[in-house]
Amino acid sequence: MADTSKLITNNIKISGHASQSSVYGVTIFFTVVSCLVVLARLLTRMLIVRQPGADDAFISAACVRAIAQ
Repeated sequence: MADTSKLITNNIKISGHASQSSVYGVTIFFTVVSCLVVLARLLTRMLIVRQPGADDAFISAACVRAIAQ
């Protein structure tokens, strides 16, 4: 088997590692998506069901902590 860290394609060395900008992009994307899901859940629980619970407080705190990290 060929060592993928030494393959050369179009003069670009394939290292098997993601670039820093790719990591930031994926991280920001999933953070935004998860916060939108939390927001949708909170709106549903407060406006439609009208019974927010302790689990909603915990998920909100987890979302804020994920952003602050």
